Amino acid sequence: MWFWYAISASILWGIGYVINQLLMRNFSAIEILLFESFIILLIFIPYFIFTGQLKPTLIKLLDWKIVLLILAGSFIYICAAIFILKSIGSSNATLAAIIEASYPIFTMFFAYILIGEVQFTISTIIGCLLIISGLVVVHAGH
Repeated sequence: MWFWYAISASILWGIGYVINQLLMRNFSAIEILLFESFIILLIFIPYFIFTGQLKPTLIKLLDWKIVLLILAGSFIYICAAIFILKSIGSSNATLAAIIEASYPIFTMFFAYILIGEVQFTISTIIGCLLIISGLVVVHAGH
């Protein structure tokens, strides 16, 4: 099932990138993030209230380590989102997505560094080599 979730996310990211390319004609990356974040807030606050998850979720925030991880993750997400939107705006959605597709290489590295997990196999290493080969081809063509 994990595979289909990942493919579904990939399809949605593809649609989202093209929509963001259209939005970049009228808005800055920060404006787009603001609007999208506001919509997310409008959806999830009522969800947490109606499902009774608001209080248990807020209680989890009493752990300062969790709060620091959330702050770090949020900052990283904001920076990455700005970078990808700027990439889309200065090239196009397809080129930006192809280059961004190199993130599994960094994911394996950071999984090992941050949580001490070796999350690669022969097939994932071969996949990463193919990603790197693709990056070289795309970069050479532009």
